[in-house]
Amino acid sequence: MDRLIGETEHTAETTMTADKLHDQLEGLGPLNGAQEPEQSGIREYVHVLWRRKFVIILTAVVVVGAVLAYCEVVGKTYSATTTVLLEPPISSMLNSSAASNPTLPLVNVPDQIQIIESSSISDIVAKTIPNPPSVTATQQGILSTDDTVQLSVSSSNPQTAAAAANAYANAYISNQRAITKNTFDSAEAQLQNKVDTVQLAISNATNEIKATPAGVDLTLEETQLGDLEDQLSTLQNTLQQYQFYATQGTNTEVGQVISAATVPTKASSPKTVEYTLLALIFGLIAGVGLALLVNAVSTRD
Repeated sequence: MDRLIGETEHTAETTMTADKLHDQLEGLGPLNGAQEPEQSGIREYVHVLWRRKFVIILTAVVVVGAVLAYCEVVGKTYSATTTVLLEPPISSMLNSSAASNPTLPLVNVPDQIQIIESSSISDIVAKTIPNPPSVTATQQGILSTDDTVQLSVSSSNPQTAAAAANAYANAYISNQRAITKNTFDSAEAQLQNKVDTVQLAISNATNEIKATPAGVDLTLEETQLGDLEDQLSTLQNTLQQYQFYATQGTNTEVGQVISAATVPTKASSPKTVEYTLLALIFGLIAGVGLALLVNAVSTRD
């Protein structure tokens, strides 16, 4: 009897131990198999995409074909660039305060860019290039003293693009040179009138002094005559400066070409290779979405 009771207790303990182990395994079972549904889901998506691969390929081909057709329709555009160094106006060179301060921004680059892009310069270019393409001028650098400007022109004809870029640069320089020369010619004429007026005043004062009887105090008249002579000397010096700058073509230029445009050998737009790669990527993404949509609709049906 005791032996039977002992065997019964041992069997009960063994059963309890097995039950605990089973419970523990059941508790661990979901943790160990957590990745199985995720892996199954990924495999299912891959399987769906593989079955709908023709949808993905067809979508990518359509998108790439559309982009290539667009590039063919718009045609090629060529860009040429001319670099111009803007020079300070002569008036600032005659200004002693500007000459003594080399850091002073003597060139108003934004104003010069507006002149380059203006219709007056385009009209000059049109005399040599019928219906010239428009020009875009950009300042090189971010400082106010950066006086280098790039003139860019785009055209479907590479020769026209290069010729127009150089023509705009030369038209701007010649136009501004003419304006500067006219300014000095006008100033020269005004100064010459002042010189003539002062010379006449000096002549009258001299004659008046000579006609004054001896013994009369001429201190005031002589002082006035000295002031007139000093004024005449200053005006004559200024007049000589204006005459010099007005006759020196290189000194009245407001810019010079430091890099002329050359005929471009490659189109600047459209960027067919870049556009095609982007179209392929977008087409594949759109194809994947369309394939999943088609699969969802067909499964629902």
